[in-house]
Amino acid sequence: MKITKYEHACMVAEEAGKKLVIDPGEFTPDFGDATDVAAVVITHVHGDHFSKEHLQTIIDKNPDVQLFTTAEVAEALPDAKITVTTPKAGTRLR
Repeated sequence: MKITKYEHACMVAEEAGKKLVIDPGEFTPDFGDATDVAAVVITHVHGDHFSKEHLQTIIDKNPDVQLFTTAEVAEALPDAKITVTTPKAGTRLR
């Protein structure tokens, strides 16, 4: 597995030619090639972790991409295929 850390919060894990993009936010102008993305995880709605523009780029290049995120982010992307996640019991949100 190859893991690449980009600016601020963004990371990309790649294995067997497929990518998992984590937190492609506004503070990350470049997160690499947006093709072959199987899934995206957005931890929360803050701009440093969430960019509607970056997500649209990923969705346009990967129509079957699966997004995993919070209900708040899901509300901002009503047409995307999203799995809403919830925190593990005992986890504190900030």
